[in-house]
Amino acid sequence: MITKTHPTLISDVLASNFGEVVNEFFAQDRSLRSNPLLPAIDFIEKDKSYLLRASLPGLNKKDIEIKLDGNRLTLNAERKPIKSEDEKKHIQEIRFGHYSRTVKLPRNTDVSKIKAEYENGLLNLTIEKKKEDQPKVIEIK
Repeated sequence: MITKTHPTLISDVLASNFGEVVNEFFAQDRSLRSNPLLPAIDFIEKDKSYLLRASLPGLNKKDIEIKLDGNRLTLNAERKPIKSEDEKKHIQEIRFGHYSRTVKLPRNTDVSKIKAEYENGLLNLTIEKKKEDQPKVIEIK
């Protein structure tokens, strides 16, 4: 009998909510490889905010929907097939259909302050951290 062992979760090592986000990201990475319609994302932590960057090439802003339910942020989009009556396709590799990707945001995010920008196929969401969770500099007197 073969027994598979799983490495320690990153969240066990980091013991933080950010670790949960990283684990969820990598868990979705497995499904990303098996489902090319899942948008690829980067989730980056900065001093005062997080940046969620999603690759959504070939879409218009009106084709993208961003939903927030508690601390779960969901990106929905749809790429529609290009139809033309006078063409005969020999190769069709461009995928179309519905995209959906959900990310669990860290507890220290201020969900009332999320800014979204879409340009050149990249959706950038800037998610501010709550003020009380930002690093503080203590002045020495």
